Amino acid sequence: MFKSERIEALAVARLDFAEALFDVRSPGSLDVQSRIAVTRSLHELWHFRAEVFSLLARHHDQAEATRRLAELDGHFGRRALPPGSLKASSAIVARCG
Repeated sequence: MFKSERIEALAVARLDFAEALFDVRSPGSLDVQSRIAVTRSLHELWHFRAEVFSLLARHHDQAEATRRLAELDGHFGRRALPPGSLKASSAIVARCG
């Protein structure tokens, strides 16, 4: 992937993360959104998934959080996922459930 493509992919992903939290109005959500806005890579953005899930699960429910996170996961190719990421996603669901 060329640098310009990576930059565009990151910008789109940032917008989607912000959109996932559009209806969560809390200091925690504003904090996460401001930190997401300055991420420098998709890898860095990946690490915000747990916080986004937690905020969504508290504001809505686990099912809605899972649905929205699944949409965000489209930004991360399976090969690009950090080792153990799928296990980590299951652990997040288990903790919030």
